[in-house]
Amino acid sequence: MALIGWKKKKTVSEAERKEAIRNIFGEEGEYNKFYDTVSAAYRVAEFALLGLFLFFVIYSAIANAGNVTYEKFDYIIRNFAVSLDENSDYKSSIFYNPDDDSSFSLFGGGIAVCTGSEVEIFSATGRKTCSERHGYVSPVLSASDKYVIVYEENGVEYSVYNTFSKVYSETLEHPIKGITVSDDGYYAVITRTDEYIGAVALYDSSFNMVNRYLKNSHVISVDISGDGSVAIATLGVDSTGGFVTEITVLNIGESSAAATQSYSGALPLACRFTADGLMLVCEDRVLFLDQNAAKTSEYLYPSGEAVRLELSDSAVLAVIKGDAMKKENTALVINKDGKVAEIKTEGTVISADLYESYGYVLTERGIYTLSGGASAFNEVEEALPNDEIVAYSPSKLYYCGTSSAKVIEME
Repeated sequence: MALIGWKKKKTVSEAERKEAIRNIFGEEGEYNKFYDTVSAAYRVAEFALLGLFLFFVIYSAIANAGNVTYEKFDYIIRNFAVSLDENSDYKSSIFYNPDDDSSFSLFGGGIAVCTGSEVEIFSATGRKTCSERHGYVSPVLSASDKYVIVYEENGVEYSVYNTFSKVYSETLEHPIKGITVSDDGYYAVITRTDEYIGAVALYDSSFNMVNRYLKNSHVISVDISGDGSVAIATLGVDSTGGFVTEITVLNIGESSAAATQSYSGALPLACRFTADGLMLVCEDRVLFLDQNAAKTSEYLYPSGEAVRLELSDSAVLAVIKGDAMKKENTALVINKDGKVAEIKTEGTVISADLYESYGYVLTERGIYTLSGGASAFNEVEEALPNDEIVAYSPSKLYYCGTSSAKVIEME
């Protein structure tokens, strides 16, 4: 029986192989000589490139001898270790040294903890990357994606930390009234001078002062945008003795204002850049401003004192005091179009936080959630007066207690 489709494999004889080589390169000896020449050329190129690389390494080491330190080498090694953690899951709990009066802030994907004696920084996976003693009596914490800054309340010294250690500190001549730090590492220190009531010192991410803004009125708040702008809110009085709030917008590196607007009768508490302008949060209202600081809309709080205010890049969370005997309050999330969500809360307000337009309020009864017109309530077993909540996503937050931060997923 014949095998259909079968072909005998053709073999090439030694003579045919040599003939093919001669047709392309000439005699076989010339063929070998060709490849020997090519191989030698590649070897010469290899040693030349290796020599250039070694020269570059030696030259760079000599030229940057002052910048090559053990601390920077240690930073590279530890940063590599943290990078290995990036694809790991979030830990359900993060443990730190016990303290009844700690403050907390998001730092990158993890959390920064400032106790009465030290600063501890944790990655999102719960790994402690930094532990440094600060020495401040009344420490205040401010953080962004790049730096953690701790300063003495009404003191003259502040310290800057990265993921692993303290990287800078400075002692000023006058008391610090506040510090704002942006995600790209720029930060602004609110203080004063001998001649001016208000002063703002703006630093870049390498701790060099790039601007100093002087004001004849009290600086209440400063914010730094991602596109290189600074907003300064100040409080003064007019000829009749009434409050006047001034909002000034400046471009980093320029001394003259890009825009300035004044608003009478408004007592400012904070200012914040948004995607298309600014928010000016006051004692009784929120003003939404365009890029030139001109008012585009306004929202007046319901009657009552704002006992808690939190800001994000897109909204404001305001907790308005209600019936004191019943410990009832009203929590609102507000954007430039008006009220987004509202919920009545019961119990003493312990903490509050805002992630984008998702608001959370912690009372002694539990956690109230406000988002997109909806609201919910999650009971907490035992909420203590010094507990704090820190939101890091639309549905997840750190519940920070005396010695640990637990991850809670909201409804």
